[in-house]
Amino acid sequence: ITRRWRKLVKRSSDDYALAHDNAELDYYARVVDRAKTAKNYYNYGSALLDLNRYAEALEQFDRVIALDVSNGNTYFNIGVCYEHLDNLTKAEEYYLKALSIDPDDEETINHLNRLYQKTKGT
Repeated sequence: ITRRWRKLVKRSSDDYALAHDNAELDYYARVVDRAKTAKNYYNYGSALLDLNRYAEALEQFDRVIALDVSNGNTYFNIGVCYEHLDNLTKAEEYYLKALSIDPDDEETINHLNRLYQKTKGT
């Protein structure tokens, strides 16, 4: 009985997570439809990034940059997307853009260092 119960709980938990994720994306899509602001595009892109939907997240982050070129977090997130899509050259480019806005951002520095370690042998 315990094994069966665990399976049911896990399935229920997975179903809840999927429903929550879909509801969150639907919410952000509706917000963007109503007000096309850099903040709304950023939030939608971040939600997509959290779900590993990198190409879709890039579209939203590109819209942020079109409206606000001073948001270092957006450049960082674009770098993360490109890194996950194995476009390490683009990832480096955007991490460096993020650092040009905030040179002391430790998370960006760490990602860039990790990226350099990945590409060291190539």
